[in-house]
Amino acid sequence: MALCFCLTVGYQFYLVREMDNTVGVELQRYNDTTTKYTEMFMDVSEENRNLKLVIQQFKTENERLYKQVNLLNEHWKGELNKVNDELFDLKNKDSGVNNNVSGKE
Repeated sequence: MALCFCLTVGYQFYLVREMDNTVGVELQRYNDTTTKYTEMFMDVSEENRNLKLVIQQFKTENERLYKQVNLLNEHWKGELNKVNDELFDLKNKDSGVNNNVSGKE
């Protein structure tokens, strides 16, 4: 009876030890996998933050350039209006001179 008891306790100890080893190996494997994916996530998060900064810089630069283009556009619209007014005045002046020459005034 004591021999059976010793064998049973020994077998249980063996099974518990084997399960403990199996659980330890699996936990280590999952821990390694988790560590690997955590590092990948951190790398991608950092890259994402960097890209967001680059995008924000591009947006700021684009807004600045858009304002500059609009400013130049307004300036040249004014210049075009001045030239058109001068051209209109010259045309009217020419047609007034032609009318004076023909004596229709």
